[in-house]
Amino acid sequence: MQYVDAVPYFVIADCLRQKEVVLFVGAAASSIGHPATAATPPLPMAEDLARVLRTVADYPGAPADALTKVAEYLVGATAGRHFVLRTISDLFYDRVDDDYSSALTEFLSSLPIECIPRLIITTNYDLLIERTLEKRGIPYVAISHFNEEPHPGALVTYTSLDGRIEPPAVKKSEIDARFTSGLYADSVIVYKMHGSVHSIRRGRESFFDSIILTETDYVNFLADNFISRIPSVVMKYLGDCHLLFLGYSLQDWNFRVLLERVYRVSRAGRRVAGNKHWACLLSEDRVEKEFWQRRDVRTCAVSLDIFLEHLLREVQQGMELARGR
Repeated sequence: MQYVDAVPYFVIADCLRQKEVVLFVGAAASSIGHPATAATPPLPMAEDLARVLRTVADYPGAPADALTKVAEYLVGATAGRHFVLRTISDLFYDRVDDDYSSALTEFLSSLPIECIPRLIITTNYDLLIERTLEKRGIPYVAISHFNEEPHPGALVTYTSLDGRIEPPAVKKSEIDARFTSGLYADSVIVYKMHGSVHSIRRGRESFFDSIILTETDYVNFLADNFISRIPSVVMKYLGDCHLLFLGYSLQDWNFRVLLERVYRVSRAGRRVAGNKHWACLLSEDRVEKEFWQRRDVRTCAVSLDIFLEHLLREVQQGMELARGR
């Protein structure tokens, strides 16, 4: 076994080769590793997006206020939801070059296709994962939640960034039936838990609003028994696989609640006893480390770009050894 910086790269790489890993992708994974020489800046993380919204709204609150609070003010008192969604579309789609890269995209672009996880869960709005999969010719189905009436509890799905989203909203039972029938048998599932910028439409069409951003969004999302709305195939992978968290911080209480729910889902659906999980965090904090460890998650105090570089090398070396047998 090879361990670098006390991180079990060999173990994680072996689980990737066995298709036993679910990736959880946080905001930092879309920005860390973006070249400093690039023409466009890295995609904004929560504090960056909050700063943009505070500026455009002439926000009267404290500079340190959370993104959810700032967004709540814009939606309820200043600009309305359409304006906020249009701003998100501009930042996470219109200004993003097709060749935008980060440590995550480089990792997914180089990871052997047979090692790509069957389930990638992200709380990011951007389309970097979908773009990377399309460039490699890997089929996928992206799934997010539909927030608007008259489709409460419905899901938004798409399998390509070129076409329209048809139909705009489907029931969980329809998604489950598609997987049961084998329609998505070879597809990577990209579960966009907080929504997708691809679901935003302009012009004569209405917004297909799947974005979780404001305090009200989070309250409704977490209080509305969202676990019952998760497709069964996602629940199965959560119960069967190891979870690898990339680019998260526990300073966000909304994510703490979300993690707790996911942990309970994983335990409730677990068919493999004693699975351990891993998290490559933005920074190591003793309190946060204790929080993760109580949920069977081992934290890795390594910069995300270095972590993914070592992990990729370990996967590739393992594949070469397997082919040589």
